[in-house]
This record gives sequence, structure tokens and C-alpha cells, in this order.
Amino acid sequence: MARHRRTALGRSRLLTLLLGLALAGGCASHPGVEVPFVPTPHAVVEAMLRLAAVGKDDVVYDLGSGDGRLVIAAAQDFGARGVGVEIEPRLVAASVGHARRAGQADRLHELRVQPAGVLRA
Repeated sequence: MARHRRTALGRSRLLTLLLGLALAGGCASHPGVEVPFVPTPHAVVEAMLRLAAVGKDDVVYDLGSGDGRLVIAAAQDFGARGVGVEIEPRLVAASVGHARRAGQADRLHELRVQPAGVLRA
């Protein structure tokens, strides 16, 4: 039991690290664009999900999910469930359409969030 818990915790940390690295690549400075959409290549998505050992009992969360490719691949290729969080309405619409076309809409949830204001103390 303890070994299983350590393995699950290790996978969770690994997936968090991989997602952080993927998101960091898309945060380059672009004048006039707060956060650009930089699609992760499908081969990289597959490699990240394999490395994290995603399976049917997992839920994959993708913050800044863009067109939904990570959570759709997690559902379609690995049997996981997925939650994508995105602030850009056109990308939310695209990801919902991609999920429907892939036959995975019932396994995924896409959340559109409003950009947060700046808080000052």
C-alpha cells in the first residue's frame, strides 16, 4: 500500500512538472498579447502522457489548455478523464469541437475562466 501511494505521488509530481514545463514554453513575451497560444506538438503530448504513466484511473488537468489537445489525447489514447482550463473563448470553442469530433466529449470538461484582475495590497 505504501509503495503504491509513493508511486502515485511520484507520478503526480512528474505530471505537474511536465505540465509546468509545457506551459513555461508558451509564456514568452509577445507585444500586445498577454499569453500567446503556442500549441504543443502531438508527439510531445504523447511523450508527456507516457512519461507520466497516465492511465484509465487518472484525471489530467491542463491549465491554459488551448485547443484541448493534451486532455483529448489523455482521454482518447490513455483512457483517462480530463479537465481543461482556458481563458480564451475561441480556444474553448475549438477544444469542445475537437473533443466532440474525437468522440471524447463525455470524458472531458472544459472550463472557461475570466482573467483575474490585479490585486494590490
